[in-house]
Amino acid sequence: MLKKNYKFTKKHLPISVIIITRNSEHSIKKTLESITWANEIIVVDSNSSDHTVKICKSFNAIVKKSLIWPGFGAQKNKALSLATNQWILSLDSDEVVSKRLANEIKRIVRLNPNGSAFYIQRFNFFCNQQVKYSGWQDDYVIRLFPKKGSTFTNDQIHEKVIFEGSLKKIYGPILHYSYRNLDDVTDKIHRYSSAAARDLLYSGKKINFSSALFHSFWAFFKTYFLRFGFLDGKIGLIIAFMNMETTFYKYVKAIEPKSYYD
Repeated sequence: MLKKNYKFTKKHLPISVIIITRNSEHSIKKTLESITWANEIIVVDSNSSDHTVKICKSFNAIVKKSLIWPGFGAQKNKALSLATNQWILSLDSDEVVSKRLANEIKRIVRLNPNGSAFYIQRFNFFCNQQVKYSGWQDDYVIRLFPKKGSTFTNDQIHEKVIFEGSLKKIYGPILHYSYRNLDDVTDKIHRYSSAAARDLLYSGKKINFSSALFHSFWAFFKTYFLRFGFLDGKIGLIIAFMNMETTFYKYVKAIEPKSYYD
């Protein structure tokens, strides 16, 4: 457990871990248990109604509440602005830092290379089964970077890190437990398609129902066949249909935004 008024020691690494949360009590404890070596944990919570905030505070995380949801990019920028260390590790509330990755992060931060950001491989789990194909097998994300000169894009979903300097690879995976069950799948289809629809509206692209049908069927074909989702068995088929449905609703919600958002 971290101390509220800690000093930098060999045990506590001078790094700020930033996390955004919303009703994450089912996963956030494992996330926090995997980063107790960090000397600062920043949590920006989006009006959780469960025990998320209580759990975070039990790990002495600095918790700031956000009553209005501005999108993933803007919310992560808010967390980034609160960090006080030079080095940033950005995590989602359903991600766990593996022991190998933790050791690599400690080594890198202590070496303190100038002007480098690092991308990390994620091992993704769907209903507690590791997904080895379906386009999830080559998942690398930029999560370790210097605070100076870095920011997140303001995308509603699938935000990216913009940074100055070089990009390097770090060894050791993040374990990503993204979907717990089928109820979680249907909930995220609705939320993610709504966020993606807003980004699509802001892009100014011309869209219609034909494009909705084409892109949704293409999402299924690409996931199940081109990205070898069929090798993941039943899980691969579910993921392919999930991608198809999310894509379809993204376009439909963007085509008829008033009927949906009003």
